[in-house]
This record gives sequence, structure tokens and C-alpha cells, in this order.
Amino acid sequence: LGRVTKDRPDFFDKHLVARTEVVNVNYLDMRQEFEVTTKDVNTGTLNLKHFDKCVWAAGQNSVRSFPQKLIDDVREGGFAGRIIHSSDMANFEDDVKGKRILLIGGGYSAEDLALQSIKVGVDEVFIAVRSSDGGDVASMSIWPYDKVDLMAGVVMTGAAGENKVVLHRFDEDDWEADLDGPSIILENIDTIVFCTGYREDTSMLSANLNRNMAVGATKFEVPKDWKMNHALDAVTGEVETNDVSYFTTRVDPDYYYGISAKNPNMMFVTAFHFHTPLLAIELHAHLLAKAAVGILQVPSEEDVKRLSDLEMLRVLSNPTNRHFVDARYWHHYRKLDEDSRWVAEFEGVLHDIETLDTIMRIADYPMRLMSDTGFDVPFSNMTQYYPFAEDGQLPDCLTETGKRFYNMVLEGYFHRDKDEGEMENIVKHKYGLTYRDYVG
Repeated sequence: LGRVTKDRPDFFDKHLVARTEVVNVNYLDMRQEFEVTTKDVNTGTLNLKHFDKCVWAAGQNSVRSFPQKLIDDVREGGFAGRIIHSSDMANFEDDVKGKRILLIGGGYSAEDLALQSIKVGVDEVFIAVRSSDGGDVASMSIWPYDKVDLMAGVVMTGAAGENKVVLHRFDEDDWEADLDGPSIILENIDTIVFCTGYREDTSMLSANLNRNMAVGATKFEVPKDWKMNHALDAVTGEVETNDVSYFTTRVDPDYYYGISAKNPNMMFVTAFHFHTPLLAIELHAHLLAKAAVGILQVPSEEDVKRLSDLEMLRVLSNPTNRHFVDARYWHHYRKLDEDSRWVAEFEGVLHDIETLDTIMRIADYPMRLMSDTGFDVPFSNMTQYYPFAEDGQLPDCLTETGKRFYNMVLEGYFHRDKDEGEMENIVKHKYGLTYRDYVG
């Protein structure tokens, strides 16, 4: 905001329209303009305006993902307790204090709310995670006061009374609950919290402008002669690709870094599924701004498809990113031993840094993370660098800024992976830090 108002202190007074809902956006081919209908949320008055460019920047966490059918099944089973989404924090203390609660989902929301629950005096926390490896919450090696029970590889399937919740094992091969297997009954559950994330809201865009941003939305045809040729092949074997999807929104055959190849006047700001979303959004906005004023030339539809396919082959060459988009490789990756998995994770961090650096180069951003040599660290050499070698150096392919950024990402991993001594110190302070502690 400071950069925007530095030379234009009245920018937001002149150009920001608050208390306004975008009802519909349509593209008029004959006029080559966007027709936008908005509504004043105070008066309900509708307004119609026309624009040359349209940038969708409504965020990828706009609409709560709430599995309504499952909720209905739980209610039909007689459950009488509270059922809320992880975003429902208004009465959170009343919902969890002195109670036994069940969190559904193994992402960072579940981790944050488990710690938050402990802070406000929860009796016991159960976390049901369908992934057999426990998801992100499994990185918490010790929970304060031992109040959290992580249940990996299970899903909630219903209820068996006012405070009894039914769970079953999750079959990762068939990707569904094993309803023929034995059930697990959790008793005396007072509150169920769905930590099931969000999705983007593009409902205001007409069909010819809309974009499906879900990972797996568009299938990728892998060349028949393609080989991964990665050092991890010695551990996983040579895994043939199966049911591969474009890594949306990072790689999309119809969009050039969020710019529609069919209609370059339509653009989408996203975080590209990076672990550093604020930086990713900053870079993306910088790139789209250049495109909007005509500084950045958008390739043709054919070239966008060709560049996307080349980038997908680069994605598939990295084990961590490949397991997100290749259904068969996902199973092999999850079975890696802990040491191999850690090395693969940090190689994935360098791979992501190279991708961010590519966006910096295209957008002519005044900062670079990679040297001009690019990512040149063989997988077999990763262990000679920090953090695997305690006094090891950082890869030479990183700039000084890139090294600081890499260290910051590593600290994000290590902060959550506490040993017993560190946890004892946290317990002495009565609670573990959560996201809300950092942001006040």
C-alpha cells in the first residue's frame, strides 16, 4: 500500500470503490470490452460499466469447502453437538473449552486450531486425517499437554448417537472410505470442526470468461517416450505416469501466468500453490500489471500451450511436485523412507524457488533468487548442503537474497518440528504459539 500511495496519496480515494459487490462480468466481442454489473451493498442499487481489462483477484480462499452431504449424514445419525467450519471463530472458546472435539482435515488450519483449542482449555482434541502419513499436522512431533490424538488414514462417515461419531479407514488406492471394514467410534464428542479449506469464487464471471482453477481440472498428455531419470528411481523404481494433470494454477495450457491466451485482456491473480503466497501474489500482480499496460507481450495460444507442456515436463522431473499431479506416483512418493522424503522436500523447495525466479525474470522484478546458471544441484549432492550437513553451505545457484529466502523457508519447516526440550519450554509458558499469536 505504501508503494502505491507514495507518489499518489489520493490513489485509493479516486480509484477504490468500497461496499460494492460484483454481480456479473461479461465480455462483449463486438466492442472488445468487459460489461460489468455491480451492486451497492448498502442500497442494493445496480450499476453497469464498461472496461478494457479485467483482473480477477478475489482470492483462492473465498468460499468455504463444507461437505454438506456428510454433515447431513452425521445429523441423521443423531449427532446433537456443534458442527462448524475452521473459519467460524466468533464463539470458538465456547465451542471447545472443557470439551472433547474432533477436527476433520490434516492441513495447517487443523494444526492452528488444535493449538488454539489447547490455549483456551479444551479437554481433548482428535484430528481425523484421511492421508496415511497424517498430513501437515503430523509434523508436530509433540503437542502441548499431550491433549491431541492424531488419527491418520481415517475419515468420518456418520454418527451413532448424540455425541458418538463414526469413522472408517480410508482406502488410498480406491480413494474412498472402507465401509466394509471395522468402524471406529469416538464417544463424548461435543464439537466437530471441519478444517476442509476453501475454494475460489468465480461465479461473477460469465461462462466464456470463467476458469477452473482446481488441481486436476485439466489432463496432461505425457509423451510416450518420457522418462523421469531421477536419482529417486533407485528407491521408487521407474514409475510410469498415470492420470497426470496440469499443475493448475501454476501451469495451465490455456493461460500464460494467469493471462488468458484466448483473451489476453482477462487475467487472474493467484498464489500459484506456493508455500509463500504473499510473495507469489506480489510477483504475479507485478507481471499482470506489465501485461495490462502493454509492456509484456503475451504469447500466442499455440505458444502458451507449448510453453505449458514444457513446464509440465519440468514439474514431472521433480518428485515432490510430480506427486501432486501424477496419481500413480503419489502412492510411491508417500512410501519413501523419511530420509529420502526430506531430501526430496528440500529439492522441491529449490525447484519452487527457480519457478518464482522465472516469474521475477519475466516480470522484470527488481529482485532475483537464482543466479543465471539456474538450478544446478544434482539430487545426490543435496546432502552436502545445509540443513543435511549442519555446517554445510547453501547451494551456489542461489543469489544472496535467494539464500536468505531459502533459509526462511527452512525455518518454517523447523519451527513446527520441535524436540522434547523445546516443547518443555513451551509447556512452561502454558501454550504453543499459533498463527493468531503472530498476527495479533
